[in-house]
Amino acid sequence: MADVVSKRVREIDLARSRALEALGIVKREMELRKCLKGVKECLKSNDLEAGSAYIFKYNQAHGGADTKEDAGREQLEACEETLREAALEALNIAIENSDDESVLKVCRVFGNLGLPRVGLSRLLEYLCERLRGQVEIEIEMTTTSEQSSTPEYGQEEEQFTKVKDFAELLRYTINRGVALIQQTGALVKENISQAPDLQEMVLVSIRSECDNLISRVLSEFSKCRFLEERVKLAIQGLDKVNEAMSVGKNTWHEGGTNTDNSPTPESIHMLNDILHDVALMIQRTETYNQAVGSRKGAPTEYQSLTNVAQELSGYYSILEGTYLKVAIDASIDREFALRHTSTNSTEPVSGVDDEKVGQSKDVFVSSVCDHAFFVIDRCRDRAIAAGHIDSVCAVINHIVSALEEQVAVLFHERVAKIKKDVHSLSAQGQEHFDKLRAAAFSQTQQALSVAQAAAANVGVEGVVGSKIIADQPGEDDLEKPETTMNSLSLCIVYTKVLQTWLEQFSDGISDEKMKLKLKTCCDGFLETVELFQRTLNTGLDRLVEVFKPMLREKIDSTVGSSSISFEITEEDYLAHTDANDPFVTGLMSLTDELLKETSKLLDIDNSTKIIQKVASFLAKWLEHAIVRKKFTPFGALVLDKQLRMIVKFFDERVGSQATNNFKRLGQICDLLNLDRVEDVHDVYIATTSDLSTKEVKRVLALRVDFKNENIK
Repeated sequence: MADVVSKRVREIDLARSRALEALGIVKREMELRKCLKGVKECLKSNDLEAGSAYIFKYNQAHGGADTKEDAGREQLEACEETLREAALEALNIAIENSDDESVLKVCRVFGNLGLPRVGLSRLLEYLCERLRGQVEIEIEMTTTSEQSSTPEYGQEEEQFTKVKDFAELLRYTINRGVALIQQTGALVKENISQAPDLQEMVLVSIRSECDNLISRVLSEFSKCRFLEERVKLAIQGLDKVNEAMSVGKNTWHEGGTNTDNSPTPESIHMLNDILHDVALMIQRTETYNQAVGSRKGAPTEYQSLTNVAQELSGYYSILEGTYLKVAIDASIDREFALRHTSTNSTEPVSGVDDEKVGQSKDVFVSSVCDHAFFVIDRCRDRAIAAGHIDSVCAVINHIVSALEEQVAVLFHERVAKIKKDVHSLSAQGQEHFDKLRAAAFSQTQQALSVAQAAAANVGVEGVVGSKIIADQPGEDDLEKPETTMNSLSLCIVYTKVLQTWLEQFSDGISDEKMKLKLKTCCDGFLETVELFQRTLNTGLDRLVEVFKPMLREKIDSTVGSSSISFEITEEDYLAHTDANDPFVTGLMSLTDELLKETSKLLDIDNSTKIIQKVASFLAKWLEHAIVRKKFTPFGALVLDKQLRMIVKFFDERVGSQATNNFKRLGQICDLLNLDRVEDVHDVYIATTSDLSTKEVKRVLALRVDFKNENIK
């Protein structure tokens, strides 16, 4: 019974499926006839969109179900072919008539026919041709205006519009291209298809056209600015800058020339203007690249803009380096002394009173410091505004070279001259030296003049952080060693600030490769700072050489002579006072006199350093004299008192930083003040003492009451 029922059920299912299949065939046949009828009527009425809608509807419902070739299907395919040919003809007519609405309508026909790429490719071709025509007209107008205008130096900005023309042309081209990509993508998604490959087709096609147009704009800009010719001349040397700037623009140099072929102020100003234009063009090109995305892996024909942009960046890098050199050279030629407010370090320093931290005083520095770093900041800001990291790296390298080869060399030559002055001053005696110091200091009291004219001559509208005083400073103020030292310190500060600023900027770059590249370039400033610091240390050492002969003579004539003895009795010790001490009083008086004027001329940090160097010299030379004396217990007490007076003298000026210089002397005093030799281990620990075991024995042997056999 079960088998009979199961067989019956199978027969019913088979009959049902056959019936449904038959109904489907009948339904498709009816819909096909309806579709054919509708398409034919639409062809007669030239309603292509409606006709394609019939085909789209039928194919969507039965596209893969009917593979049987019959007369009805052949008729439908013939209608499709007829509709396709009519759509192509209608599209060509719509494009010829610039009928955007009809063009879009015909493109929808191709979408319904299952050929969206055919219609979209023709649409994109039409849109690109129209964009090309519009931009080419603007390029021709801008180029013609550029070539016909010959601006003169000093012309008002509102009258000098050629820079604005090319920048506006580039912005116009970019805006039209980006807008066309966005609008066309939206239209395709809404009216033709939402397929991702069609969106990519829109982007690639319009971007390719925009790349070519922007390349043309940049090429015309380079041609009208004679960038290639100017770069070739600039590479030959700085003496070719005037010639480079006069290419095609001879009227720029009617204001005057230099007989030595050095760049004129007009040439420097013009070079700065050109760089501003180039950086602006690079900036807008980079903005466009960010808007349309990366071209990595793109075909060769899509690389035209990349090649032109790289060429323009190369021109910019070379000209920016040239501008740095000529502008800094100009600031050196017009160098003068100006007053700068020096501040102490705000970081706590061991041994320095809190009230001394953050102190400030006015000192003289070279104008080159502020003017050079003003130019450097301008070049840095311009490169960063351009948004091209490779250009930023190139400019950083130019900055490092300019600082090391121009600014550092200038001050190094000044430091080298100090050595000659040292020999002459050392041989003249203290009286004449004091007169020279007094005269030099009196000249520093003259105030400084307004330097706006000099700043304008090098294209500098201001200075970084120094104050220019209205009175004319003495010419000697610039040549003083102290001014050079202050200038080197200021350069170190400015360089560190510049490096920190650039490193912080690099932290905001998302591309890790570019970030690493920029940080690597910033490391070049470490060597620059080190170069400035070495030159500064050399200069300070040579300044100290001025004092050494007189200090050495003072020590040799007192503690180093036989007239002062430390083999004294208790009565001599009780009679000894600070007032009648011929050694310490005279030495500190001389040291104070020598340091007084120099410390006034040096900034706070350099003043501290030179006092420390003097303290170090005194400690070494005093030790040299002391170890040749003999001591009684009371003589050792006198030496201890004298040393405390000397340490206090320096502690009042630079804090306990100078105390370390007298550490060895302090340990010698401790040894000399022992009650007996056996107590040496109470004050001497080999691992922490600056004195060796051999030196300890020699010091103990200076005590007349210590027996040699007890000193082991």
